[in-house]
Amino acid sequence: MITRLIRAELAGLRRSLVVWLGMLLVVGGSVVARLLAWLSNGIGRTELGALPFMRPDMRWSDAAIPLALLAYLVVASYVFGRDFEDGNIDLVLTSPVSREAVVTARMIVTAASVLALSLIGWAADVATHAILASSPLDPGPGIPASAAIASALAAIGTLPVVAWAAIRFRGVLPALGLGIGIQITALALGGFAFVRFLPWLLPSTLAAGEGASLLGLGLSALLFAGGLVATVRELRAVDLFE
Repeated sequence: MITRLIRAELAGLRRSLVVWLGMLLVVGGSVVARLLAWLSNGIGRTELGALPFMRPDMRWSDAAIPLALLAYLVVASYVFGRDFEDGNIDLVLTSPVSREAVVTARMIVTAASVLALSLIGWAADVATHAILASSPLDPGPGIPASAAIASALAAIGTLPVVAWAAIRFRGVLPALGLGIGIQITALALGGFAFVRFLPWLLPSTLAAGEGASLLGLGLSALLFAGGLVATVRELRAVDLFE
């Protein structure tokens, strides 16, 4: 049953433009982020590096990860919210499939998509880094595949909140807006020590090659599990005749 649901979700995802949008965000973000890191390292060697608005120490993860997270949010909000947009939610509610199976299948598809996108973005960065490495300027340290995968796994831990919002608010855009709002708030507060353990900051931390605290990992696991439970309950509460 789960296998059939996963195949159906993958088929629906492939027919949409969401996959291409996600690829554009992760590939474009990786290339632009590497170019910015390359330029910032070059600027740091000149007098321009002393200007207050210049960042001579810019890292690849500073620009690439926010765009990758946006791609992940788009995928998650689409997978869980498109039935409300298309008017097909009645088919989900009347099918002889448990709500747990539906949520599980969609989360598996979302997680697999996130991992695939992260590896595509990493490959784009490897190619860009190899090209820029032949120049006189330093393109910065490369990102290992393990860091990209760890960052993607940390991002997956936050996506059940988006899934819940897509069902609770009956659509893609409300869930996407909530996810973006939370992410922007977390990034804006990232400079404060008391919020560095938030699950929404783990992807950037792990992509930069830094270690994650046990508190941060624990909160991420708790958010993932709690978000899945809340998503199943919200799907059960949807009224077919509302």
